[in-house]
Amino acid sequence: MSKDVRLLKTLKRDRKIQGIGYGGANSDYDFTFSLTDWINEGIADGDIDASGAGVTDGNKGDITVVGDGTVWTLNNIVTAGTKINPTITVDAKGRITAIVEPSFYEAGTGCYVYASNTGVTFSQAAGVATITVPSGVKLYYFVIQGTTSDLESGTNYTVNVLTTSTTENISLATLMPPFTDVINTTAQLGGALSTSLPFIYTQNTSPQKQLVSVGTGDIGVRYIGMEVYSNWAIIGYKP
Repeated sequence: MSKDVRLLKTLKRDRKIQGIGYGGANSDYDFTFSLTDWINEGIADGDIDASGAGVTDGNKGDITVVGDGTVWTLNNIVTAGTKINPTITVDAKGRITAIVEPSFYEAGTGCYVYASNTGVTFSQAAGVATITVPSGVKLYYFVIQGTTSDLESGTNYTVNVLTTSTTENISLATLMPPFTDVINTTAQLGGALSTSLPFIYTQNTSPQKQLVSVGTGDIGVRYIGMEVYSNWAIIGYKP
């Protein structure tokens, strides 16, 4: 029964409204009616549970009830603790349904990435590397290690970062290039990394770093003159 009909029924029973007819003959009523009558009408219609049974035990969705209704526990979607730079998923009711922290993992042979989630892939052929970032994932950092055998024509190396972004690297107006550097890692051929066998950042004016493409969320960086290092590492950081 609707609340409007219940109201009219209550008013009719109280017989206190002037000039309002509700079924049958008109009677005299006024707008003063009893809250108790309103509640009793709800109980009679089954809209108000007056059994006194309380909340039954069980999983109610957001809350689990046990102990004959005496203990209520939130059904936590995520575990408690400190989350570092997380990706948070919120449902239509404003509840946090998932928290994913960034991780460092191998995206493909020769490349490790630090990203907001899994799914980033790496491939390379003929001196051209491709890092593909899937929708919903943010790439923060990448490290590519290689040798002269990985270079294009023995000199250059290009890294293309492909994303589904609709806000950055769409055009020159939204240019958001990675901060990148080249490390000479040739010292590893003489032994373990140490103070006497260091890896040197940007040791010479060559290799040179060049932006060579931008658009549709993607960006390309070319490193020319890489043949000066027999072993090298390219690092990239995306803000």
